[in-house]
Amino acid sequence: MKKMVLKKTVIPLAVALCLGRPGVLSWSHAYLLEIIVFTAPAWRYAAWSNFMVITHGVSKMTKERDVWDIIIGIVPIFISLATAYLTYTLSVKQTMISKLEYAPIFILKNSFDYDEQNKIYHTERLSVYNEGYPIQNFKKEAKSYVTLTYSTNKDKRQIVVPLSYYWVSYTATGGKGKLTELVGLNNNSHAFNLSNEALDYNAQHPDVIVLIDISTTLELSYTEVDGEVKKAFYVNRELTSENEFRKLGNEALKIPPFNIETVKLDDLLSLLNQPH
Repeated sequence: MKKMVLKKTVIPLAVALCLGRPGVLSWSHAYLLEIIVFTAPAWRYAAWSNFMVITHGVSKMTKERDVWDIIIGIVPIFISLATAYLTYTLSVKQTMISKLEYAPIFILKNSFDYDEQNKIYHTERLSVYNEGYPIQNFKKEAKSYVTLTYSTNKDKRQIVVPLSYYWVSYTATGGKGKLTELVGLNNNSHAFNLSNEALDYNAQHPDVIVLIDISTTLELSYTEVDGEVKKAFYVNRELTSENEFRKLGNEALKIPPFNIETVKLDDLLSLLNQPH
């Protein structure tokens, strides 16, 4: 009851006295002042809370804007790097394509001379053609080897022996078309006879397997149209790396080449038991 009296009498009177116009102040004005006076802490808290929410939202928006500003700043850098990389890649590819347009294309072919009377292919030829852009300063180096493999139930031995298989050749200095041709008179017939010796030996020695394989390596050197000197390496007409090309020569015995016209299986077998 005292609280109600305080609200309805004391407050309006105090306000009227403060304003100097006690007859003018109405009860509605007093109620408004009451709300301000008695609820001020709650009102201030609510206002502060609203201010903090607004401030937090603005801070959050500021942080998000900063992140987007960083991303927007980085994206052009990545685009520039990607553009530079693509430009470099395209430039390299265009250079390669341009070089290929002016590069030679080597084709290695085997051909055989046929003997109608004996019904055999007696002579083997190896030819090199350039079907690409003309070249200069063409040179070739051909080497042949015979590999003998001797296998039993207990062990396996193998030797690589230098061999004169081609001994006549024609070589152009450059250009295109046929650049060189290697010929060995009746070399294919002699190789066939050597293989037959191995078959006869295997038939006479059931516990032994002897295999004969003849290989030819070819190194080509030339100058392209832009003046660059290059080399190409082949083993049995297949393009290969220089390491693979050198491998056969490194494994070969360091002895003078055997001649395909005169070499016999016994000559090769005798090398198996010799120190190397």
